[in-house]
Amino acid sequence: MNDTEKKLALRKKSRSQMIWRQFRKSRTAILGLCILTVFVLFAVFADVIEDFDTRAIATNQQARFEAPSLKNLFTENAHIFGTDEYGRDVFARIIHGARVSLSIGILATSCSAVIGGLLGAVAAFYGKKWDFIIMRCMDIISSIPSILLAMAVVAALGANLTNLLIALSFSSIATYARLVRSSVVTLVGQEFIEAARACGASSFKIIVKHIIPNSLSPIICQMAFSSSGMILTAASMSYLGLGIQPPDPEWGSMLASAKTYIWSYPYLITIPGICIVLAALSITLIGDGLRDALDPKLKD
Repeated sequence: MNDTEKKLALRKKSRSQMIWRQFRKSRTAILGLCILTVFVLFAVFADVIEDFDTRAIATNQQARFEAPSLKNLFTENAHIFGTDEYGRDVFARIIHGARVSLSIGILATSCSAVIGGLLGAVAAFYGKKWDFIIMRCMDIISSIPSILLAMAVVAALGANLTNLLIALSFSSIATYARLVRSSVVTLVGQEFIEAARACGASSFKIIVKHIIPNSLSPIICQMAFSSSGMILTAASMSYLGLGIQPPDPEWGSMLASAKTYIWSYPYLITIPGICIVLAALSITLIGDGLRDALDPKLKD
């Protein structure tokens, strides 16, 4: 590693440390990070904590509608969140459902950010007819409410996890295309872009290596906010029967199954509802902290 590479590495490290120090100043952002970390840990170790086949899927008519209890906490008969109408453990379904809900939020947001970001960068970099064609397509997509567009895509392709991811990703592409385009327009005329052109760098290399990395700050903030919206939209889709299908656990489908018992067994709808709210809120709080940490105008 030569001296120039060492200086660049140190600069990136110091910038990362500066962003982390700024992020830590926000107590709400740290709270959101802690809540999200708990959900992620439960999702990652869901199979270790609760068996999927015997606890989250298998029915047990003798254990129907058991109330939440800490009785037999460290045994196989523990039901700290109670059981549902089929005798399935609610806690097991919650943590296995967290894996699905968080995966949808992360994957759908990442796909839409990558595709939309590339389209926005191409539109701004090449301009003229490419800018016109791409942005008019984005206008068409953004003119349709995102949840309505997602419902139409799932209805056409079928209700399953893959199609739900496609629908959610497609419905958010326009947001990232517009965001990246506005950032790239200010970068295209910069001297370092002209220098890269003079050195013989291809247009694709300039976009990927120089333009997109310099547009990451607004993209990262938007991804944080979009992820929470993706979780809410995915839960809404599953609640309407257009998302994850029973008996697979997912927070939205758990709400749909529990609506019949909202008065007699309110814990069935309260617990997944609280999880949806906490997951979305935690990501939103993290997004607020990232926005403050990445925006130099907001720093002390």
